[in-house]
Amino acid sequence: MEKKKNIIIISIVAFLLTFLIIQTNKKYTKKIVKKKVEKTDYPRFDIPKKIVKKYSYIVKKGDTIAKILQNFDFDNNYVHKFIEKIKDKYDLKNLRVGAELSLNIKKNKITFFKYQIKRDKFLQAFLNKDKKSYDIEIKTMPYTIKNAVVTGVIENSLFGAILKSGEKPYLADKMAKLYDYDIDFNRDLRKGDSFSLFVEKLYLKGKFRDYGNIQAAIFVNKGKEIKIFRYKDPSNVVSLYHANGKAVKKMFLKCPLPFMRITSRYGMRHHPLLKFSRRHNGIDLGAPRGTKVRSTASGTIVAMGRSRGKGKYIIVRHRNKYRTHYYHLSGFRRGIKKGARVSQGELIAYVGSTGLSTGPHLHYGVEKNRKYINPLSLKSPSIKPLNKEYLEDFNRYRMAMTLLLKPGLALNRGYSWEFPFKKEVFLED
Repeated sequence: MEKKKNIIIISIVAFLLTFLIIQTNKKYTKKIVKKKVEKTDYPRFDIPKKIVKKYSYIVKKGDTIAKILQNFDFDNNYVHKFIEKIKDKYDLKNLRVGAELSLNIKKNKITFFKYQIKRDKFLQAFLNKDKKSYDIEIKTMPYTIKNAVVTGVIENSLFGAILKSGEKPYLADKMAKLYDYDIDFNRDLRKGDSFSLFVEKLYLKGKFRDYGNIQAAIFVNKGKEIKIFRYKDPSNVVSLYHANGKAVKKMFLKCPLPFMRITSRYGMRHHPLLKFSRRHNGIDLGAPRGTKVRSTASGTIVAMGRSRGKGKYIIVRHRNKYRTHYYHLSGFRRGIKKGARVSQGELIAYVGSTGLSTGPHLHYGVEKNRKYINPLSLKSPSIKPLNKEYLEDFNRYRMAMTLLLKPGLALNRGYSWEFPFKKEVFLED
């Protein structure tokens, strides 16, 4: 019995000792934790005093600089003052859709502002130490130019041939513009036609950005070679010439629309809406609504408006008693009005289906001495040829370029090859 009592007493003492040890340890632990917190240099949930918030934004249609900045909780007065400070160097009134805009904000002030004016040009503004004015500069990044030979064979379209060669589709637009006076890509293109180009390719920070000038080109259309050379003469005048030294530029472009199909030709036809035959004083070019319409020659707008048959229309007067007609338009380019001067190739309107029309298309007509003529058979007057004193120098250049382009035509397949050498340039505005 006494033995049992001793065991109980020992157990109680052991329990009390254990309890005391645990309590002592807890107090010690608390002291350590407290000490560690006191040694910390910054308390929890404390916000650093110097905060710079960085933002970037892509400009959308309808955006204004005031509207964008107001979204960052700046009041109208601050926004107005900021725009005025930048205005001396660059007017932010008309922002470019797709351009990137960056800014840093500190203590509810713009400390840094950057706007992409063009791909290679941007505006920068840094807040000065006085916190009132800005150091503003416009910087331009140099493009790296590489020359390339691009060749192709037409199977279905010029776009298809360009894509098959490994190049971007908009090179087709550039090439079509080069041959605006010689080839109508609506009706002249044939399967098996081929081409070879010597073209500049522009790179920015190592990435391909665009095509520069086509320096030389050979297009074989229906078995006939049409050569074009971009030549800078000794007097520093740059122009486009054919192999014989005649200027590429003529009074009229072949067509006011690129890559469109002819839906109705010049002459007598059965009108689809009026249901009787009548003379068609032009050609109809099928195209999607909104397609850009160019003036085929320089001149003055002598009439524009809307009528029941023509719909929205423009008539342009040119030299040598020529006139061109553009009917069934969806709208006119902003700023275009009667009496305005327009340049060859200038955008004047957009394809539509106004007036007596069964679908979106452009009616294009040409007059000479107040009599309509077939636009497809128009022989456009030439512009001044190359100065004879430069002909020898031009021929040397022409032969060198031809040697570069001919091998590609002989292969009769599409490919693109870049020359290893390159140069850096700042492009002109």
